Amino acid sequence: MIRILIVLVVAALCVWAMFAFVKPPLTCNQSLNDLRARTEQTDQTGDSYKLIVLARQNLEQLRRLEGPCRTNVQLYMFEAENEDALGRKEAAIDALRRGLTIDQRPELYHNVGTLLVELGRMDEAVENYVTAARLLPEDVENIPSPEAQRRVRERMRGLRRK
Repeated sequence: MIRILIVLVVAALCVWAMFAFVKPPLTCNQSLNDLRARTEQTDQTGDSYKLIVLARQNLEQLRRLEGPCRTNVQLYMFEAENEDALGRKEAAIDALRRGLTIDQRPELYHNVGTLLVELGRMDEAVENYVTAARLLPEDVENIPSPEAQRRVRERMRGLRRK
């Protein structure tokens, strides 16, 4: 009788653990996959009004996911894409920087650099590109600004000499 009771308690704890620790990340991943598709749809629309509506809807859904999905870097990347689609580059940079507090991914630094170039803040952009290139050296080839690319190459050569 005691063994059956122990087995039932253990089974109940396993079910609880599954709902507490397994279901939220799976739900989060599914929601983010849906938002990835919606963000791509936003990027591909040629209608500026539709772009604004879709981007705002996407941001609304992303904000609701910030609690349960706060450790998923893709959340911040999608947020930045949608903010950028709305022309809010500073908000996009803030979203990417929140993502950097979770994971130091080179694509986050690269994207921050690109947004900073678009804002005319070349020195800050170069710093972000250099960090990205230190994590992923071939990233230098993907820098869209020739001036930023030249400056990053110079900085990387200087770092190698030291």
